[in-house]
Amino acid sequence: MNLVGKIFVVLIMVASTVFMTMGLMVFATHQNWHDAVTGKGGWKEQLTEARKESADLRADVLKYQGVLATEKASHLQALAKAQTAIAKAEEHKAELETAVAGEQKRLDAQANLLGDQQKSLSDLRKENVALREDIRDANKKVDQQLKLATETEDKLHIAMGQKRDLEERNKQLASDVAKATVILKKFGATIADPANGEPPPLRGRILAMDKDDRVEISLGSDDGLREGNTLEVYRGSKYLGRIQVLEAHPHQAICMILKEFKQEAIHADDEVATKLKA
Repeated sequence: MNLVGKIFVVLIMVASTVFMTMGLMVFATHQNWHDAVTGKGGWKEQLTEARKESADLRADVLKYQGVLATEKASHLQALAKAQTAIAKAEEHKAELETAVAGEQKRLDAQANLLGDQQKSLSDLRKENVALREDIRDANKKVDQQLKLATETEDKLHIAMGQKRDLEERNKQLASDVAKATVILKKFGATIADPANGEPPPLRGRILAMDKDDRVEISLGSDDGLREGNTLEVYRGSKYLGRIQVLEAHPHQAICMILKEFKQEAIHADDEVATKLKA
């Protein structure tokens, strides 16, 4: 016997052992299926009991479904009642909130009115105190005025006497001025002219100017200016130059800017003076 034959023999022995083992296992697990199905406690009896139990369960289900439907209807009815009660409660709540808001507004208005009244009362008290002080001050002033009136009346009598004396003196001076005016007129002068020909100390401003360096100032012959007088020009504390009167009118004068004295550009509203500032 060659090697292949030996291998086949060994395989046949192994297979035989396996099949024998399987047969033993099948025999060991074999049972009577007819007795298992129809015998006592068999599957048929168990099926019958299961169907009976299922029928009982269906009956219980139908019963409990009816009870559930009844309970559900009762619950829905109770829920509807509760919702109606809640709606009424909400309406009542809204009414109460409206009433509370109105009452709060009324109380706030009364509180504001009370505050205004208290403030008015406080102001009236302060005003009363101030009035009392004013009355005391007024009484003091009345006493002072009475005293002053008495003193003034005495001074008035004295002043009236002095007035009579001054009126007499004024008449005499008026007569002297009239005579002096007539005499000065014969020489082409007036009583307002300064004795040395210089203008009196004056201060004014430039009203306008033209392109020919001529300016109009706020001083005139009534202030004592005459043709040929000179004035100094300032802006604040800054010296700008000198102008000379060309025409003297009662309330204004026309002047020429003297170029040899001009320091800076001269404009309207600059100051003019007959004397140099210290």
